[in-house]
Amino acid sequence: REEELLPMPSTLIAFDVETTGLSAGEDRIIEIGAVRFGPDGQRLGVFQKLANPGFSIPPEASAINNITDAMVARAAPPTTVIREFVDWCGPEALFVAHNATFDADFLVVTLSAAGMPIPKNWHIVDTLGWVRKSTMVTLDNYKLVTIADALRIRDGQQHRALSDACVVANLTRLLLAHDDGQIPLPKRAR
Repeated sequence: REEELLPMPSTLIAFDVETTGLSAGEDRIIEIGAVRFGPDGQRLGVFQKLANPGFSIPPEASAINNITDAMVARAAPPTTVIREFVDWCGPEALFVAHNATFDADFLVVTLSAAGMPIPKNWHIVDTLGWVRKSTMVTLDNYKLVTIADALRIRDGQQHRALSDACVVANLTRLLLAHDDGQIPLPKRAR
C-alpha cells in the first residue's frame, strides 16, 4: 500500500523525556534530552537538562531512570526547562521520538503549565511505528532497548533522556538509509 511521505528536512531533532511516572496529567518531566542532526546523521548539537518536579521522585521511577531527588534538587522546574528546550529547538526542525505519544503528551502538558502554546512547527515522527512498518528488522518487541541491542546502536545509559535520544537519532539514520531517505508523515503535537 502507498503511504504518504515527507520530503527530507534539513534538520531533525531526536528527543526523549524522563518522568516521575506514566501519567502526563499527574506526573512531571525530570529530564529532557535531545540531539539535533542532519539527514546524514551528523550531530549538530545536543540538549540535556534535569528538571525539579517540585516533589519527591517516586522510588519506582528512580529505579528505572536512576534520577534521584539529590540530582534534581538544584535544577529548574519543568516549565523553565521546557522554555529552554523550545528556544534550543528553533523554528525549523522535524522531531523524532520512540513511542512519541508518551513524550509528546508530557511536552504538551508542560508547555501548557508554562503558559506557552504548542509551537506550530512541532511535528513528530514516531520511530516505533516507523521501525514496525520497515523491513529493516523483525523483533519480538519494539522497545527502544531491544532495537538498540539488535542493531548495536546503544549509546550510554538506558532510560536517560540524552542517551535514549542518541539511540533514536541513530535509529532514524538507519531507517532513512534503509528506506531511501523516505520519512513517514509526522503527527502534529497536540
